[in-house]
Amino acid sequence: MKKLLIATAALVVLSSMGCARRARVATTTRVTAPRVDFYAELAPYGAWELRAGLRVFLPADPAYQPYVEGEWVWSEHGMEWVSETDPIAWIVAHYGRWELQERWVWIPGDEWAPAWVDWRETDETIGWAPLGPSGYATEGWIDCPVGAVFEPPARRGRARVRRGRRARPTARWLAGRGVRVRPARVRRGRPGRPVAEGGRVRGRGRATARDAARREAEARREVERRRRAEVDARRRAAGEARARRERARARREAEAQRRAAASATEADRQARARAEPSRSSGASPPSSSPRTSEQPRIALRANDFASFPQEQLEREARDRLRAEAERREREAEARRAAAAQARTDSQALRRQRELADRARAEDARRRAESERRAQEASRRESERQAREAEARRRAAAEAQARAERDRQQREAAEAQAREAQERMRREAEERRRAEARRRAAAEAQARAERDRQQREAAEAQAREAQERMRREAEERRRAEERRRAAAEAQARAERDRQQREAAQRAEQEARERQRREAEERRRAAAERARAEQERRAAQRAEQEARARQRREAEERRRAAAEGARAEQERRAAQRAEREARERQRREAQERREAEERRRAAGDARRRQRAPVAPGLRVRR
Repeated sequence: MKKLLIATAALVVLSSMGCARRARVATTTRVTAPRVDFYAELAPYGAWELRAGLRVFLPADPAYQPYVEGEWVWSEHGMEWVSETDPIAWIVAHYGRWELQERWVWIPGDEWAPAWVDWRETDETIGWAPLGPSGYATEGWIDCPVGAVFEPPARRGRARVRRGRRARPTARWLAGRGVRVRPARVRRGRPGRPVAEGGRVRGRGRATARDAARREAEARREVERRRRAEVDARRRAAGEARARRERARARREAEAQRRAAASATEADRQARARAEPSRSSGASPPSSSPRTSEQPRIALRANDFASFPQEQLEREARDRLRAEAERREREAEARRAAAAQARTDSQALRRQRELADRARAEDARRRAESERRAQEASRRESERQAREAEARRRAAAEAQARAERDRQQREAAEAQAREAQERMRREAEERRRAEARRRAAAEAQARAERDRQQREAAEAQAREAQERMRREAEERRRAEERRRAAAEAQARAERDRQQREAAQRAEQEARERQRREAEERRRAAAERARAEQERRAAQRAEQEARARQRREAEERRRAAAEGARAEQERRAAQRAEREARERQRREAQERREAEERRRAAGDARRRQRAPVAPGLRVRR
C-alpha cells in the first residue's frame, strides 16, 4: 500500500512538472521578425528610465497593465495576442518581459513571440499573466471563463481563481470545453489595421484604423515638435557657448595686448635707463675735457703753446667728434624706437576698438535673436496649449462616449455572462457526475485487478506448497531408509512451519499498522486542509488590505507627483530668472572691465607721449 501511494505521488509530481514545462515552452514560441527601434517607437507613449543598470520603459498611464486591452486569436503559432486600441501592444506584448515594481515596467528584448505570458487553467476558467525576467509569472493574473477567452475585454468578463494547472491551452482542450477555435490570419505591426479572422475582416477595423492613424500622426507631430525643441535648445546652447568663447578670446587678446604694451613700456624704460648712463658717459668727456683742457689752454696761453704737442690737440678733437656722432646716433635710435612703439600702441588701440565694436554688435545681435526666439517659443507654447486643450476636450468627449458604450457592452456582457455561467454550471454538474461514474468504474477495475493479482499469488503459493509437499514425501520415503536424516528433516520442517506462522502473524500486524497509519494520515490531511482554508481566508483578507493600501499609496503618490511637478516648474522659473539676472550682471561687469581697460590704455599712451628731458649739451 505504501509503495502504491509513493508511486501515485511521483506520477502526480511528474505530470505537474511536465505541464509547467509545456506552459513555459509554449509561451516562448519564437519566429524570425525584423528588428524594431523600441526607443523611437515607444518614446511618444511613455518615458525611458535607467534602473539597476538597465533601460526600462514606463507607460504614460501609471495604472497600465499588460495583456488587458486586446484579445486572443488562434494563429499559426497558437494563442497570439492582438490589440487595436493599445498603441504599444504590438511591441511590448511580443518582445521583452514585464516586471511589477511600484508599477508595471517593460524590459526590452530582441526575440519575438506570439505572447510572453504564462497560462493556468481549471475546468471552467483560463488565466494568463506576463512573464517576468526570471521566466515565470508571479503577479498580474487575469482569469476569465473558458468560453470568453477569444472575446474582447468588454465581453470577456473576469473570474476569481485561487489556483490552477500550469498549462498552455491547446485546440483540443478548448474544443473539449465547447470553445470554437477558428484560425486567424494576423497582420503584425503597428495598430490601426483590421485583423482578418477566418477570411473575413471584423467590422470595427475601419474606424479603429482611422483613429489609430490620427493618433499615430499626432504622435509623429509630437515627436517632431520635441525634436525641433531639442534642436533649438542645442542651437541656443551652441550660440551661447560660441559667444562665451568669443568673449574669452577677446579677453585673452586684450590681456595679450595689455601684456605686450606693458612689456614694450618696460623695454622702452630699460632702453632709456641704459641710454642715460651711456649719454651721461658720452657727455662727460666733453664736459670734463673742457675742464681738463681748460688748464692746458690756460697753460698754452701762458706758455704760448711752447710745451703742448700738436698731435695731442688733433686726437682730442677727433675723440670729441666721435663721441658727438655716437650720441646723435643713439638719440636717433631712441626716436625711431619711440615712433615704432607709438605705432604699435595705436594699432593695438585700433584693434581693441574694433573688437569692442564687434563685441557690442554681436551682443546686440544675440539679444535680438534671443528676444525673437523667446517670442517664437511663447507663440509655440500658446499654440501647444491650445492644441492640448482641444485634445483634452476631444478626449473627454470620446471618453464619455466610450464610457456609454462600455456601460451598454457591460450590461450585455453581464447578461451573457449570467447565461454562460448557468450553462457552465449545468455542464460542470454533468461533468462532475460523469467524472464520479468514471472514477467508480476505475476503482472497480482497480479492485478487480487487485483480486486477480491476489488469486494469482494464492495459486502460486498453492503450487509451491504442492511442490514442497512432494519434496517432503520424497524425503519421508528416503527417511525410511535413513531415519536419522528423516528426524533432522522433520525438525527442519517444524522450524519452517513455526517461521511461516511467525511471518503470517508479522504480516497481519504490519497490515493493521498500515491501516492505522493511513487513518492517521487521512485525519492529518483533513486537519491540514482546514488549516489551509483558514490560511487562504487570512491571505485573501491580507491581499484586500494590501490592495486598499496600494490604492491609497497610489493616490498619495499621484498627489505628491503633482506637487513635485508644480514645485519643479516654480524652481525652473526661479532658476531662469536667476540666470537672466546673472547674465545681466556679467555683461555689466564685462562692460566695466572694458571701460577700465580702455582708460588704462589711454593713460599708458599719455604717459608714453610725455616729453623726455634733453641731455646736457657739450660745450665746445
